[in-house]
Amino acid sequence: MMYDTRVNAMRTQIPSSIESFYTKVTEVATSDERQRVVLASGEEISARLIVLANGLSISLRHFLGLGRRVISECHSVTLGFDVEPIDRPVLPFPSLP
Repeated sequence: MMYDTRVNAMRTQIPSSIESFYTKVTEVATSDERQRVVLASGEEISARLIVLANGLSISLRHFLGLGRRVISECHSVTLGFDVEPIDRPVLPFPSLP
C-alpha cells in the first residue's frame, strides 16, 4: 500500500468532531498538563494532547529535541502511546483493553 493511500485511509477514520489543521507549526511549548503550538498563521492551540506529524521535515523534530535512528531505509516510522483514564475505571468511549 502506498504511503499516501495509507495516510488518507487513516484520515477517513478521524471523527468529524475532531478538528484537524494542515499547516506548519512554528513554536511548541510542552508541560505535564497542557501542550501549546503556534501555527504559521499566528494562531495558538492549547490542549492536553496534541498530535503532530512532521513528514520529511526535520525542523519540528529538531525543535523538540527528538533524535532519529535509521534502522531500515524506505520504511514508515510509527510512534505509539498509551492513554489511561483518570478518576474512572474505563475511558468514556470505545477503546482497546
